[in-house]
Amino acid sequence: MLNVLILDSSATSRHSWYRKISESLQSLEGLSSLEEAFVPNLSLNTLTPEEINYHQPADLYIVGEELITQDPGLLKTIKDKASHIAIIIAVDRQRARSLFQIESLARLGADDLISYDTDAFEVVTKLIILSKRVVTGSKGKIVLIDSAKGGQGVTTISAGLAESLATTGKKILLIDLDSDSQDLSRYLQARPYYNENLSEVLKGTKPLTKENFYDCLSSVFIGSEFFVLPPANFDDYQNQTSSKNLKTLAQLLDLASNEFDFILVDASSLRTPDSNIWYRCCSKLILVVSNDPASCFSTIIKLKLAWSKLGKNQEVLLLENRLSSNGLSSASVRSHINSQLINEQSAWIGQSLIHHSNGSCWPASGQTFHSLGGLKNRQALKICAEILSDQPISQIKRREHLLLSLQLVWNKMFRFWSTWQKQITWKRELLVEPKLIELPRIIDSANI
Repeated sequence: MLNVLILDSSATSRHSWYRKISESLQSLEGLSSLEEAFVPNLSLNTLTPEEINYHQPADLYIVGEELITQDPGLLKTIKDKASHIAIIIAVDRQRARSLFQIESLARLGADDLISYDTDAFEVVTKLIILSKRVVTGSKGKIVLIDSAKGGQGVTTISAGLAESLATTGKKILLIDLDSDSQDLSRYLQARPYYNENLSEVLKGTKPLTKENFYDCLSSVFIGSEFFVLPPANFDDYQNQTSSKNLKTLAQLLDLASNEFDFILVDASSLRTPDSNIWYRCCSKLILVVSNDPASCFSTIIKLKLAWSKLGKNQEVLLLENRLSSNGLSSASVRSHINSQLINEQSAWIGQSLIHHSNGSCWPASGQTFHSLGGLKNRQALKICAEILSDQPISQIKRREHLLLSLQLVWNKMFRFWSTWQKQITWKRELLVEPKLIELPRIIDSANI
């Protein structure tokens, strides 16, 4: 929600600009459902100059020309409230075409100009651009976890990575999109598996408020900030393929990013009407790659498709999941994919995950790959979690290499000590003198 305040000296001017902005938002035509989903939601209010000092700072101000003429220092007063605030000056057409006037307003602190002749599409364009500059505090990171084909362990890794992040004290939301079998929700025993509250929000029978949003969530571990958003029925996604449903999903992600440090999306069964919205909203994409040759080939195609959906500031991380000991070597997997993606920007997460018999307990174990997957997998998930937290990779590698080396040395010493104890016990048993067993006397009845 973008909080916008309209300032001007006269009530007539304030209400005329209020109608101009409102009509611009309502008169957009020819937009696709995905485009309409990204039109910002505005909280539009008018304010007198005298009320500005007694009002909370807004995200964006639209200031009338009359007020600037009377009080040129007003823009500095607004900027002093918060440096990130964006300001649009509402001017007449003649002043908007004067470079001298534009330079003067820019020097005072204006970020953009609009006039009554500005068409609806251009007004919304300015609002979108300026809304992306608004900093409303720390935003949670939306991480999409996907793979190029099924059976790569995306659901298992999503749950394990979420627990790894939760152990660092972060507030985590895990989103399950599998509306058919609710695999992730069942895996973590996050009831109810069918999210009726989310269905009502998507249908529009419930407004998307903070209270209703938390009603849609299920806590995974008691006393932790680790939550799951179970999926709604797929028909509820499909019934409204219009912009209204996509806009609700965009608003839900925006609300979640304000409440949580990390939002992990299990995209292994992503089949919502338009998956582009999940790619557009995420800050990082993790692609899980196995050591199967077919996985390498499909990952190259998936990466090229993903880069067509992602922006410049969105990162792609490749995570190797070695599902089989008979598959390709780690070096072969990475060199083959890197050779096909010379011009693409993607980074491998240093340590690979390895197969562990207890790592994917099923069904409904209530525990994750982080708890059950062994030391090496736990270290790999921890490295991935720290990369998502934007810690320097060199420091992570040095620390994790040291901890892993110490743990391996300890394991070897423990095995040596156990073997030595068994040998000592066995030798002592051999050195013990055998006990003589006295047999009972047999009475010969013939000699009696």
